[in-house]
This record gives sequence, structure tokens and C-alpha cells, in this order.
Amino acid sequence: MRQRNPAAPGGCPARPVIRSGQHGKANIALPPCTPGQASLPAKTSSAADTHSEAVAAAVAGVISSPAGLTGLRQSHIRWRRGMPTAKLSTGEIHYDVYGEGPPLLMVAGLGGLGAYWQPQIRQFSKDFRVIVHDHRGTGRSSRSEIDYSVGQMADDLLGLMDHLKLDKAHLVGHSTGGAIGQVLAIDHPERIDRLVLYATWTKCDAFMRRVFECRKALLKSPTAAEYISATAFFLFPDWWINQNAVMLDAADAASLPSFPSATIAASRCDAVMNFDREQDLGRISAPTLVLCAQDDFLTPAYFSRQLAQLIPGARLQIMPRGGHACSQVLPEEFIAAVLPFLHEDRPRPFGSVSQLYEGTN
Repeated sequence: MRQRNPAAPGGCPARPVIRSGQHGKANIALPPCTPGQASLPAKTSSAADTHSEAVAAAVAGVISSPAGLTGLRQSHIRWRRGMPTAKLSTGEIHYDVYGEGPPLLMVAGLGGLGAYWQPQIRQFSKDFRVIVHDHRGTGRSSRSEIDYSVGQMADDLLGLMDHLKLDKAHLVGHSTGGAIGQVLAIDHPERIDRLVLYATWTKCDAFMRRVFECRKALLKSPTAAEYISATAFFLFPDWWINQNAVMLDAADAASLPSFPSATIAASRCDAVMNFDREQDLGRISAPTLVLCAQDDFLTPAYFSRQLAQLIPGARLQIMPRGGHACSQVLPEEFIAAVLPFLHEDRPRPFGSVSQLYEGTN
């Protein structure tokens, strides 16, 4: 893959860098950069052409709901431009493609930003053609003022597959992305190869409804700051929040300028609460891995156990800790749990992960 070095609009400000420390703690630094220049990672496309959006895409999808805080552990925040667009009849979907190999759709949760997967992209793109996208209503995709639903989100992803001429792909979906994966595996089984349902749910119950009604109430504030600040409680374990308080403060500030309108955010919360394909789960034929952390507060582990019981032949993997965003909190453990499953039924390259993470079933 080529590396490109386009000039950043308006010059190149100092770029925050968060490097991994011990025990999941991240450290922030501000390295210098050459004015007007910024390096791009080696990949087939790029995104975000304003500083606040670039920072938000890299650190704060999880804060504007789930997306990539700890992706910064692996790389600098970079100026990125020219993110490709799928022009669907219903709106524009922005996406990124990394690596070569069998196609792998990595679908973010409610925050909707493809940057959520930054901690995994480098490893996964060694063996797969990784496709990430910003959900409609978020990031650089169309900010459509519509009644959102998981079915609509699945239709958008199907449109992106058609745009990329993908007949079939693996799918790893986090939370709302896992609900999208359920819809595609049920309604379009010929399009899904292997399926990973990560920290997702069957249908909204009384507990989950209370949580999301509370989150919607926060959107009634004059700004989204309260919603953004509270999101960490739903996604991360207490110990991780304590260890990464400075990074979370930076992510909160970075998220605010590009946060969706309150109307869009509330409608996307409604989409979560209205989702229910429980009666159809027995129709899923794709080999399925159901994965979550035992201390997931937002979609408790009982949801994953239900999914594994209702999907024929599904495999259940429960990590002892990590919260709702365990792929951010413990990225290496997440990779070790998912990558071997995706490699099954195909030759494994030399040096690939060969053992599943040992959680409790």
C-alpha cells in the first residue's frame, strides 16, 4: 500500500498522541509536526479533514457513543482526507478500506464511527480486507433527520456491500453493530460468511430501556456535553476510567464539535430500544461467535448467553472483564478471542494468533 502525505488544511497543529502504558493506562503527549504536512497510515483510503473531526474520529466515537478511544495507543492522530463515499439512494456512507484478503466488515456500535476499530485494524488487516464505515447520522456520513432503525442501518450496510461489489463478507459487530449483523444474517444469509456478535443483545428489556431513556434525557440539555460525559459510565469499567481520566476528558472535548444533533442521537437510541429479532435468531446459519465481557453494564452478559442459546451452533466466549467496550479496554485479548475464529476453515498465515482467549462460558 502507498503512503501519502497531503498538506493539512490551514497548517498542521500539534497532534495529540496517546501511548499505551501499564495495566491499560494511556499516556498523552504532543509531538511536533511539519507545518502543512501530515503522514497517513498505509491503507487504501482516508478520512476527516478538520482537526476536531480527525481527533474525534480517532478518540471519541465511543464517547459520542461507542468508538475509538484507545486506537490512539497504536498510532498518532493524523490529518486524513479523501475518505471514499458510497452514494446510496438514501444518503452518503463514508468508509475506509485497509489491507487485502477476504472481506471483513467491522461495524461500530451506537456512536457509529468506523474509528472505533483502530486498536484492531492493524492486526486484522494483515489477513483480511477490513472495511469500516460511519453509520448514517454520524461522522462523515449523511446527517439524515429520519426515524432511525436497526433495519435501516442494515440496509445502508447492504448498500455499501453492493457499492464495493462484495457478494459475501465476514462481519464483526459491536453492540448496535451486532444487531445489524443479526439482521443481515437473518434476512440475507447468503451475504454473511462468519459472524461475530460482540456485546450485543436480543431485544430491549426493562433494564436496558431504563438505561436508554436516561441517555435520551441527557440529550435535552442545551449541549451534548452531559450525554458525552456520562457515556463513559456505560462503556468502561471503573478501574479503567480512573486510569484514563485525562484521556477521557480530552475525548469528551474532541467529541462535542462533531456530535450528531439531539434529534439524530435520540432517534438512534430509539432504534436500539425498538430492535427485536429474537424470534428469528434460529434462522441464522452463519458460523457465529458470541462475545462479551462479564462486567458489561450496558448489554449484560445474559444477553450474550441468550444469543448463544438461540443461534444454532453458536459459540460463546465471555471475557472476565473489560466492560461494554472491551475491545478498547483490552484490545489484545479481544484480538486473541476473535482472530482465530475468523481464520477457521482457511489456511492460517505464519505467526497468526492460534489460541482463543480463555474466558468463562
